Amino acid sequence: MKRPLFILTIALATLGCGGDSSGPPLTQGGYSAQGNAICVQMNAELDALTVRASQSLSPEQDRDLFVQANLISREAIDALFALSPPTLLIDDRLSLLELVSERRNLIERMNDGADVIDEITVVTMKFEEEAQLIWPSCAAQT
Repeated sequence: MKRPLFILTIALATLGCGGDSSGPPLTQGGYSAQGNAICVQMNAELDALTVRASQSLSPEQDRDLFVQANLISREAIDALFALSPPTLLIDDRLSLLELVSERRNLIERMNDGADVIDEITVVTMKFEEEAQLIWPSCAAQT
C-alpha cells in the first residue's frame, strides 16, 4: 500500500477526537512545539506500519494494520486537542475541531452508503492545511 493512500485511509478513520483542553494556556511556541512532538511520534509510528503494509499481507493482517493505524491516529489527535492553546490560537483550534466533526459526519454518511469520498477528501485536506499552520510536523509525508 502506498503511503498517501494509507494516510488518507487513516485520516478517514479518525473518528475520535478530544474536545476539551485542560490546564493553563500554553505559549504559542510551547503549543506548536508540543503539537509537533506529537506529530513526529505519530508519523514515526505510521511510517513503521507503512513499511509493514507495503509487504504482501493477508486480509486479516491488513485489517490489523488498519486498526493499529486508526488507534495511533486517534491518540495523536486526542493529544493535540488536549493541549491548551494560547488565546491567539483558540479560534484556529475551534476551526480544526469543526473540521473533525464535519469529517466524522461525512464518514457516517459514507458508512450508510452515501458517495461522499470527494467531500471527505476536501475536508481532510482543509484539516491538514490548517493543522500544518500550527504544527508543521503534522504534514502528510510521501
